[in-house]
Amino acid sequence: MPGSAGSVSLCDMTNTSHTGHPSIAAPPARPAWSGVDLPVDASGGRTSTAVAREILAAAVRGIDPAAAARIDGTDDWRSGYVHAVRAATIATGDSVHDEITVARDGLAAMRRLMVHAGKTDVALQIFDPPFADPGDTLEIPGRGPAVDQLEIPYRGEILRGTALLEQVGRWVEDGIVQPGVADAIARIVAHPRRLRLEGRSIAVIGAAGEMSPFRALASWGADVLAIDVPSGRVQDAVTAIAEHGSGTTAVPIGTSGVPGADLVTEPCELADWIHARAGDNELVLGMYAYADRAMHLRLSAAFDLIRERLTARRRSVAVAGLATPTDAFVVPGRTVARAERAWEGRGWRAVAQLPLRVASGGRLLAPAYRDGEDIADVLVPQQGPNYAVAKRVQRWIATDAAASGHPASFNVAPASWTRSVLKNRVLASAYAGADIFGIEVFAPETARTLMAALLVDDLHRTGDRLTAPGVLFSDLAVHGGLWNRAYEPRSGLGLAAAIGALRRGPARRPSA
Repeated sequence: MPGSAGSVSLCDMTNTSHTGHPSIAAPPARPAWSGVDLPVDASGGRTSTAVAREILAAAVRGIDPAAAARIDGTDDWRSGYVHAVRAATIATGDSVHDEITVARDGLAAMRRLMVHAGKTDVALQIFDPPFADPGDTLEIPGRGPAVDQLEIPYRGEILRGTALLEQVGRWVEDGIVQPGVADAIARIVAHPRRLRLEGRSIAVIGAAGEMSPFRALASWGADVLAIDVPSGRVQDAVTAIAEHGSGTTAVPIGTSGVPGADLVTEPCELADWIHARAGDNELVLGMYAYADRAMHLRLSAAFDLIRERLTARRRSVAVAGLATPTDAFVVPGRTVARAERAWEGRGWRAVAQLPLRVASGGRLLAPAYRDGEDIADVLVPQQGPNYAVAKRVQRWIATDAAASGHPASFNVAPASWTRSVLKNRVLASAYAGADIFGIEVFAPETARTLMAALLVDDLHRTGDRLTAPGVLFSDLAVHGGLWNRAYEPRSGLGLAAAIGALRRGPARRPSA
């Protein structure tokens, strides 16, 4: 991707390598750019409502103009976004062609609307600074023993070999994971050397996050490019994880002159550093960063900018990340059929629940699938529109990558007891009461290791992943049972939260 005449370079770092904590006397001067941001609106501020709404509307306009008009007309976006995201999901369900069209149109709208902000905003679709020196690197050698087989912590035990396969089999039988998960884990157990991901460089953005695969990848000896914010606390965590592992971890030195880099303000520096550091290895670009409110949408837009910049220079860029379980998905017919059987088999519960359903106008304990749609609607209003649209942008990135012939791994991760959940009282209470509906909430250490193993399996698979609408996300989904139960999850959220609040008492994380 050649530089545009007159563009301002964000990539101006020196090129040296460090094997210990660096000491850099004077970081380079900051350019006059503040990074990927929302555009300035009529009031002079930068708000996400109009941008997020237009991104979703533009995504479906070419497939379903009526749905786009309904999205455009959503006045109370804070609550109405749930129906808009569902509509965007329905628009992808008829064919893979429609799924790809929605993804690419949505990304095009995001690139047109989001900007790289400075004295003069520049739309992401035309922001094209020249490539520059890739910058400094901190190398952290692992000091731990190599883990040469798949081991997953679960409820106080370390599962491996036959015990692990049996537990995954129980998850399949109980409807906690999709059947493909058992096949994937069986392949890794049979071929443990795949865990090392030899010949690949794995760029993990948001490396210190609770659901990041960094811990597992480092323990397996993979070549990890660990990217997270230049915060002392965060970078101490990155160093501890790297030293506990058995491979070598590389950390960028950003424009602040300290380990770490800001995805939003330094996207081009990161892209150029990743490209140089990966060298001739196959590159995997993983997105595991999270932020509150509109910053999450900015992170997703910056990730797409980095992906585009790298794809222009490399033969192949694999894209990886995690789809949130609290979203809407096109799911296989067998999944819908299982939920419908559960609904028909409620027996006496259907009679006992009838007063609640009547009193709520059918909003409580509604069937999971209706009107012949194969849409698993697990959207949770409390998470907000910025989170939903940011995660949808990430799914579109994975779809676009797969449609362009690049490997993509974006499996649904389970509901987990992460810090972001615990600080949301409603979600935390709902998770604590979820078992009354047969939903399993995972400990983060279980979820992240399991999802890292599925990433490894995806990277060793060949062939077209877009064989049917939604399959890229549903094939190896670890949804915790949310797709297979009788009730639409949102229609039982209040009941689960009420029961969970009684169980939890003061806010705390349940034991794993």
